[in-house]
Amino acid sequence: MASFRASVCFFGAAILILAAVLHFYWAFGGDAGQSISAPQLSGRSVFHVPRYSNAVVALGLLASALLLAVRAGAFGSAVRTPATAVVARVLAVVFALRAIGEFHYVGFFKSVRGTPFAHYDTWLYNPLFVCLAVVCATASLD
Repeated sequence: MASFRASVCFFGAAILILAAVLHFYWAFGGDAGQSISAPQLSGRSVFHVPRYSNAVVALGLLASALLLAVRAGAFGSAVRTPATAVVARVLAVVFALRAIGEFHYVGFFKSVRGTPFAHYDTWLYNPLFVCLAVVCATASLD
């Protein structure tokens, strides 16, 4: 079971690292994929995402990946503490809440549909967040 949990954690960490790289790309001026990365209404983005916020998100994603690596045992058992299990549970809840959404623009229960973002949100982002929630919940087990 521990080997399976470690594999799941490393898989989740890899996903989070790839997402962090994408967010750093956007933070440093890249624009590929940004048109489908935020909710839209009437062809216009619902909100403006400043560059620095992409860097903050990227750092959070890297911290989450590090946490999963810790929970996988990559740094030994001394740092794999009950506190890291609690943080993994909190991350599981955060990712699950993102998948559920705010009932208007994002999540499985969004009311605004028919936009490119809504399509990707339904078929890529939400399943990815569910996957990350399950990974983090698995990582929190001892």
